[in-house]
Amino acid sequence: MPSTGLKRGPFPRAEIDLHVKEGTCIGVYVLGRVDDDDGKFIVRYVGRSDNHAEGVRGRLHQHDKDKSKLKSTHFKFDYFSSVKESYDRECRIFHDFEPPDNDAHPPRPAGKKYRCPVSDACFSGDQDEDDG
Repeated sequence: MPSTGLKRGPFPRAEIDLHVKEGTCIGVYVLGRVDDDDGKFIVRYVGRSDNHAEGVRGRLHQHDKDKSKLKSTHFKFDYFSSVKESYDRECRIFHDFEPPDNDAHPPRPAGKKYRCPVSDACFSGDQDEDDG
């Protein structure tokens, strides 16, 4: 059974502000639910923050009114030291769990030419972008 590798959670979505730091943080999060029968976390969506002003907390709150994400009652997350690490983890979770609420492969961070660490067939964004 694959693991998200995210060490924080699962927590109820109502507790985002209690568990997630405010401010700019690089990180990955998953939305999902805890199975009533076996207590396992079911991943429905994976996302990340690339040190945006809103950070992981803000990214999680962006989904509060998204009706497609309302089936997700819980979240897990973790912080990363680099945008590359964060992107790689998001891609691995996307390929391992195929979350039903993700419409497409995770986009590369702005201005980066990172390749998906799982599949060379997965490209997101312009391949001629600057590595900046």
